[in-house]
Amino acid sequence: MELSKLDLQFCKESKIDKEKAWDKFTSSEIVMGTPKDIPFIDDKNEIIKMLKNLYSVPSMDFDWKPQYEFVSGDETLGVTVGVYKRVYMKDNKEVIDTGKYISVWKKIDNDWKIILDMGN
Repeated sequence: MELSKLDLQFCKESKIDKEKAWDKFTSSEIVMGTPKDIPFIDDKNEIIKMLKNLYSVPSMDFDWKPQYEFVSGDETLGVTVGVYKRVYMKDNKEVIDTGKYISVWKKIDNDWKIILDMGN
């Protein structure tokens, strides 16, 4: 439950701090596999820039909830798997985007950090 609680805390902080929360909860070596029309991104600065653009979309509400958690026996690697929902305005219409996600976490200097994030 440790990682699921951390993932929920990350979601909560992202509602306030937006891309700054992503900077806090992700490794300097993060790889991101979303959105689907963009190849994998392995540059944290580019990821943060993309997220800043995402959060600047009018009325953006990005929410996610972990449903499963897996942690290695030595507690250095973990995974959270769940569902997400993004609601925002586009052309004066509400858009609701839902899907599934997976985040791979690694313990770095005794703190859990996301090293891979992917959603559909």
